[in-house]
Amino acid sequence: MRSIRLVPEKPRHPLGWSCEDCFHVVKDTTPLSKAMICRAHPPVAQLVQQGVASLFPPVNEGEWCGEFNPRDKEAQERVEQRAKESLGKQN
Repeated sequence: MRSIRLVPEKPRHPLGWSCEDCFHVVKDTTPLSKAMICRAHPPVAQLVQQGVASLFPPVNEGEWCGEFNPRDKEAQERVEQRAKESLGKQN
């Protein structure tokens, strides 16, 4: 029997920032994959079975950080829409 661990979703950034719309994020092009890696900073050395690997950190759609930069005009529009929705809920 598998156990399921429920992890609370990280809240969206109040200004609508999201890794899914960031210039620094590279998405996996494999069909049905949602994998993304962040290239805002150099890769980090990590231990793996074969030794040491240089890896970029994986990120998820709703995550965000202070390095956000919209990927394109459509991404900027999505960010602005999310910000309006977020700010509207606060009033």
